[in-house]
Amino acid sequence: MADGIIEVPLTDTSEQYAARTEPEGVTRFYPTESAARENALVAMREPAIESVRIAKVNTAGIVRLQKWPVSTRPRIWLTPEIMAKKSLEAIPTNPDWMALYNEAVLELDPNRYGGMDNTINLAFVWQITGEARFADAAIAHVMTAVAKGPAAYSRDSGFDSRNVLTNMAVVYDWCHARLTPEQKTAIRAHIEGWCDWLLQPVAPGLSAEEMVANLAHMRGWIGIPEPPSAPAHPEDTEWRVPGAVPYNVNAPQGNYWMGHVLGLWLAALSLGEDSPKAADYLAAAKSKWVTQGLPYFEVRAKGGFVHDGTSYGAGTLFRMVFALEAHRTATGEDLMTPWVSEALTCKVHMCSPDNKFRVPFGDQSGNMKHGLTSYDIMPFLIYQSVRPNDPLAPILRDWIGRVRPTATLFWFARWVDFMWPVVGPSAPMIDTFWYAKGAGYATSRTGR
Repeated sequence: MADGIIEVPLTDTSEQYAARTEPEGVTRFYPTESAARENALVAMREPAIESVRIAKVNTAGIVRLQKWPVSTRPRIWLTPEIMAKKSLEAIPTNPDWMALYNEAVLELDPNRYGGMDNTINLAFVWQITGEARFADAAIAHVMTAVAKGPAAYSRDSGFDSRNVLTNMAVVYDWCHARLTPEQKTAIRAHIEGWCDWLLQPVAPGLSAEEMVANLAHMRGWIGIPEPPSAPAHPEDTEWRVPGAVPYNVNAPQGNYWMGHVLGLWLAALSLGEDSPKAADYLAAAKSKWVTQGLPYFEVRAKGGFVHDGTSYGAGTLFRMVFALEAHRTATGEDLMTPWVSEALTCKVHMCSPDNKFRVPFGDQSGNMKHGLTSYDIMPFLIYQSVRPNDPLAPILRDWIGRVRPTATLFWFARWVDFMWPVVGPSAPMIDTFWYAKGAGYATSRTGR
C-alpha cells in the first residue's frame, strides 16, 4: 500500500477487503469484491477492468473509486466528443469563437494585464487551433506562478485556490501534450503542495456560541433581520487565521470554501495518473462535497440563497457548477444536486425587474451598484447547455438574453461563452415570488 491506496483485484472473491486496519491504527472499510465490481462498472467508462484503486475512506464511510490512468486528455470540461463539436463551431461567423480567439491573441503579450486569469482562454484556443504559441503563453504564466513557491498557497488565507490553482490545473490538463517533462514535474509538485496545504488540519477558533453572536452583531450593522432559529453548524467554530491556514476550508457557508474545493477537485482530476496522491485528493474533494457542502446547501441554504449574500454567492454558485461539470466530464459521474436549480431560480428572482442589478443582500452588498457580471451568467450558461431538456433551461436562456446586454462581461471568461453557448428555446419566468426557506429571505418582483 502507498499513499493510503490499496489495489483490490476484482476477481478476488474473498472478504479480506471488507475491513482493514491501516498502519496508523485506523480501521477503514472497503467494498468486498462484488461491491467493488458493481461500483467500478458504474463509475468507470471501460466496462472491463482488472483492478481499481480505492482511495482512503473518510470518517463518514464514503468510499471513492477511481481508476488511474484515465486514458484521455483533455478531461476537465472537455472530452473528445466535445472537442469535435467545438472544432466545428470555431468559424469566423461565430461571434463567441471570434471573441475568444481575438482575446487570446491579445493575451499573447506577456506584459498584458491578467496573468493567470488569461490562461484558460489561451489553453482553449490552443486545443482548437493547435497553434503552439497559445499553449506556450499559458504555460509561461503557470511557470511564473510556480516560481513563487509554497508562499503563494497562503496569500489571503488561500484565496487564490479559486483561480490560480484551478487555472493551473486546467492548463496542466489541456496543455499536457505541450509540457516538457521538467515542466510537468514542477507544476505537479506545486499543485500537490497546494492540495496538501488545503488538507492540513485546521484548529477551531471561536466557539459556536461566539460565532453565532458575532454573526448576529454583523446583521445588526446592516439592518438584516434574524432568520428562523437554527442550531449552530459545527463548522461555525472555525475562524480566520490570516495566512497560516486556509480560511473556511471546512465551512461551506463562506465563499472561501467553494474556492478551496474547486481548486482541490480540479487538481485531482488534472493530475490523475501522473500523481500517486490524485486519488486521495479526489476522495477528499468529494467527501467535502458530500459531508460538508450538501448538508449546508440543502438544509441551511435551502431555496438557493447562501448566507454570504447575493454578491459573494454569485461566485459560490458558478464555482460549484464548474466543479460538478468538471467531475462529470472527467469521470462520467454526475453529482449535480437539485440545489443548483433552486439557486439559479433564486437568482432570477433576486434580480431587479429590469435585470440590471442583484438585490443587495449580505456581505459586500455595495458591489450591487455595478450590476450583473459574467459571474452571474456563467452557471446559467453551463446548466442550460449540459441539461438542454431540463424544464428550467428555457427560463435560464430567457434570463441570459435579458441580462447580457447590460451586464459586465469579463475578458477572462470568453472561453465560457464559447464552451456553453445559448442554444434552444427560451421562455420567461412566470412566477414572481420566491422564498429561500433556509436563510428566511423572500422576494416578490413586479416584473419578469
